[in-house]
Amino acid sequence: MQVETIFAIADNFGIFSRADRKDAGFSSVERFIESVETETGCRIAKDTMYRIESGKAQPTLMQAMAISATLDRNLGKESRITRMIAEGLRPV
Repeated sequence: MQVETIFAIADNFGIFSRADRKDAGFSSVERFIESVETETGCRIAKDTMYRIESGKAQPTLMQAMAISATLDRNLGKESRITRMIAEGLRPV
């Protein structure tokens, strides 16, 4: 994976996760983080999720995986985050 791709994923994680959360029908962060914890066992504080979505914080690897997995399941397709990661992992 190229370094530029890693930074692009990190820079856009919050924007994409917020858009995908809304597309998946989670109008509130509270409902979404409850679903993340129920589906993955990963607990994310409400303030942390707000900071992630606003780009003020980066998720831990576990949080990123839990957010992506929950979005994928609830969207019924790959989230923007999952697609971006998959694109970045393609061999050049």
